[in-house]
Amino acid sequence: MRKPILFLLFFILFQFSQAQKPFVLLKTYTNHHAPIECLEISPDGRTAVTADRDGYIIFWDVVDSMKMLYKVKGHTGGINCLLFNKSGTKFVTAGDDYKVKLWNFTTRKPINSYSSPYSSVNFAVLAPDERSIYFGGYSKSSSNSFIKTNEFTGLYQVNVDGKSDPLLLYNDATESSDYSTNTWGITDGNLDASRKYVAYTKGYYVYFWDINANKMGFRKSSETNLNNLSCTKNYIYLWGDGYISKMNVKDNYSITTTIAGANDPINSGYSKFAFSKSGKYMITGDDDRRVNVWNTSTLSKTQVLLGHSDVVRAFAFGDSDSIIVTAGYDGTIKIWGYQEIKDRLDRQDNIPKDTIVEIRDTVVVVEDTMKFVFVKDSVEIKPDTAHTIPVVHDVIFTENNIPVTIKDREVILQSTVTVDQPEFDIEVWDQSLVDGDSISLNLNGDWILEEYMVVKEKRKIHIVIDPSASNNYLILFAHNLGKFSPNTAAVQVLIGDKKYRLELSSDLKKSGALNFIYKP
Repeated sequence: MRKPILFLLFFILFQFSQAQKPFVLLKTYTNHHAPIECLEISPDGRTAVTADRDGYIIFWDVVDSMKMLYKVKGHTGGINCLLFNKSGTKFVTAGDDYKVKLWNFTTRKPINSYSSPYSSVNFAVLAPDERSIYFGGYSKSSSNSFIKTNEFTGLYQVNVDGKSDPLLLYNDATESSDYSTNTWGITDGNLDASRKYVAYTKGYYVYFWDINANKMGFRKSSETNLNNLSCTKNYIYLWGDGYISKMNVKDNYSITTTIAGANDPINSGYSKFAFSKSGKYMITGDDDRRVNVWNTSTLSKTQVLLGHSDVVRAFAFGDSDSIIVTAGYDGTIKIWGYQEIKDRLDRQDNIPKDTIVEIRDTVVVVEDTMKFVFVKDSVEIKPDTAHTIPVVHDVIFTENNIPVTIKDREVILQSTVTVDQPEFDIEVWDQSLVDGDSISLNLNGDWILEEYMVVKEKRKIHIVIDPSASNNYLILFAHNLGKFSPNTAAVQVLIGDKKYRLELSSDLKKSGALNFIYKP
């Protein structure tokens, strides 16, 4: 009898050692002011990028701190998708403004913008050769001339140079005898792990577009109406009607397991997925405020995180399984970790401010800074500030989005223009004596032109204002005074066939501004 008892004891101890430690709340951030739909960690693990329903994108430092580095106005509508390329040098966004955009991750500026035939673009991903973008969504738009009848629920492709209209690759109404599938929109998509297919969800099916063959490879049916998918090496995880399913890649993409994704599967909405670095755990949300932590092999729920005041559908693991980042519709970002991490944080006030103790697989907060540190043993060291990127808010605004200062210089309103569309072009040039004026332009807190030497030739810049904001300030920041003070630039606003010619001037103490007021 001794052997069975010892075996049982060993089995219990083994199961206990494999159990997921519970997570507790460590930190909350409130830099977003709208529901957050997307959260991705850059492939190098150094930056988190979040996107919200007001069209804003925020870049976060996740190595030295979890503080905001940059905030960019990316879309005029909500952002539904944000995906990096494999190297992490670029990423793609898609939103509710008919737009798909390709971004340079280093400069945080768009490379190109593409019109789509959808009022809501739900996924967009850069092709493996990075020459084109695949995308899909739902709802037909009447503003694009390249749309054909009944072709608004298909998979599209657009060249990254943007010199041609998006091309319809596959549409059920024209390619399949099952016309009923055309009533569904495309809800999610991505490259599969092999990067051979574009996999996307539509109705009760998962479609696999063969990239090399440039044709539809196959599709697989599901028992649930699908909302989301996430591709790993061995499985494709699906969310539909509140249920989670696993497709076995090595077994002809057969669905092996289907379980309820939340306590109430009938009213659990949709959810994206996030996976730990080890692959042992995944996270989902639902139509409530819950964050669900799962064991990926058994699809058993290990913990439910409660703390957000609204729906949570964006999440990510840190560099180890011990850290989780969640982003909710309440506009907050929360950091979660093991209890021993919280205990060490609570004791942090007793540590002198000129030293920190780094502890393996944990997070240390010093002076409101969260550090992700991984060392072999606990050691006492001086804080390394050489690689910490300071967060500088260049523009200070009032509640009405009116800038007060820019880099500590007073902002002076010099002109106001009423516009009837949120996107248009402006031209900037020196209409007087070219004397070496160097300027930068800032729109709503984002730098859209930096350290530009103003010349006689007109420089055209595309403008995207926030239609929900009562004020949209374009500020001229002078880097020098040239030969003659103040630093001036002519600005011409191009809206359709209308032109508004204005002048902005700035010196080293004050910055002139132009306010765009949106009235459709």
